[in-house]
Amino acid sequence: MIENLSAAPLGPRLTTPDQWREHLDAHIAEAAAVGSQPDRWLGSAPATAEEVEQAERRLGLQVSLPPSYRAFLQVTNGWDDAGGWIESVDSLDELQWLGEYSGLYAEYCEENDDEYSLLLGAALKVNHGPDFWLLCANEVRPDGEWSAYEFMPGLWQFTKVASFADLWHFHHSELRKAE
Repeated sequence: MIENLSAAPLGPRLTTPDQWREHLDAHIAEAAAVGSQPDRWLGSAPATAEEVEQAERRLGLQVSLPPSYRAFLQVTNGWDDAGGWIESVDSLDELQWLGEYSGLYAEYCEENDDEYSLLLGAALKVNHGPDFWLLCANEVRPDGEWSAYEFMPGLWQFTKVASFADLWHFHHSELRKAE
């Protein structure tokens, strides 16, 4: 099942490094206040433009990574604790196509011709954990943003949002609901 929440933004647009830094600092303070994460920076050193371009070439991309994700990377090249079933956001070196991560998804795409195979066949996995954050390279909007999905493989459940920033907002709003 694909739940589509992509019609409206789920939080503030985060398309610049300054917006992301402010948002991540506020996130840390909020999470520390309720005791769900430590009161310290959970990110890494920022990625350089050259590192982003190298990753795009390594992945064989025909388009640039989405603006909200690029801006995130310019603040932190990975994130240690996203909470819940998303253990961390990958660094550029760890990014991989879902089919390369697990042959099961590549096999599914070869054997099926449905909305899931279209999504999974173009899905860039950007996290570690039992659930996946996916950026879909065949769903690029005019502003350069890619559709993003939170995928729970154990339930075969997808939640579609408009951007990487909305994926962050959605995930953390779900975590707040569960507290």
